[in-house]
Amino acid sequence: MMIFCTLFNSGYLDKGIVMFQSLKRVTDNFKLYVVAFDNKCCEVLQKYRCDQLIPISLHEFEDERLLEAKSNRTEQEYCWTCSCHAIKYVIERYHESMCTYIDADMYFYANPQVLFDEIEASGCDVSIIEHRLSNNIENRRILQLSGRFCIEFNTFYATDNGMYILNWWCDRCLELCTAVQDGIHFGDQKYLDDWEKRFDGVHVLKHPGAGVAPWNIARYRLKEKNGNEFKIKFEEEKGIHTLIFYHFQAMKYLINNQVDIGINLYPGYAQPIFYYTLYKDYLKKIEIMRDMLKNEEQLDLRSKKFAKFDKKEYLMHDIMGERNPVIICKKLWRLCFLKERDYITI
Repeated sequence: MMIFCTLFNSGYLDKGIVMFQSLKRVTDNFKLYVVAFDNKCCEVLQKYRCDQLIPISLHEFEDERLLEAKSNRTEQEYCWTCSCHAIKYVIERYHESMCTYIDADMYFYANPQVLFDEIEASGCDVSIIEHRLSNNIENRRILQLSGRFCIEFNTFYATDNGMYILNWWCDRCLELCTAVQDGIHFGDQKYLDDWEKRFDGVHVLKHPGAGVAPWNIARYRLKEKNGNEFKIKFEEEKGIHTLIFYHFQAMKYLINNQVDIGINLYPGYAQPIFYYTLYKDYLKKIEIMRDMLKNEEQLDLRSKKFAKFDKKEYLMHDIMGERNPVIICKKLWRLCFLKERDYITI
């Protein structure tokens, strides 16, 4: 059985539940443990509780070391601190033989069992996944600051070696898990940069259908769509592959029912068809879930409380807050010429 864990608060309930539903659509052979970061989130998830969805309250999850770390970092930094600890908690508390951390804003289009088949064939105890950015000056700078690997599908087996690596990671994140990019540290993911050399038994996931995201979508081409199934081609691969999951990272909800999906912030040409297939379909599912949460749980995720931006204020803050001149030019170019492709009306 595939064992997953994730974490989010009530502001991410729409994405988290839609992600769970996507897993249920492609397979029955899984369990998803969710660390609920506030009481409302836990309350709603308790109503969904079943053999496949196990909510964990923050009260039962946090220990003294996590609470100490919580006192000296931002909410975002604390969430990053807890991702590895969620894996550790599920393995130790529920005696699972393995656990994979996944982000709440992912969506599964095909059964991820093929990814575990690859991991098991490698004989490794740990699996990590690259950002897969294209090789250019701007992306090399991003990788230097943010790290080569992404925290989105990270698997640990409960072997001696697997737990040794996991505990090492947990300890490092307790020491420092900062949002400040200094080229040495960044959140929980920069620590993974040297794992292939530092540890034995670490596998880098190869399947091109995993880890597709805004930062690498320009490297993919859609070859076929059949219902919810997507066939894609990765630029460096000869074959056609099934899209396993897409990571809908960093979408910004603006006024006037617009969403900034942001895929033109990255180098390369992203096929417009991805806007009209992946994104519009996903946003429809999110809107349906938001209606349900508002009507049944009195939770309005469209309110200003949940990061709804004024477009002009958001754009000015987004551009003026960037220090890298190359990225500033890219954002200005996007604003002037590509905004129709990046802003979807829902």
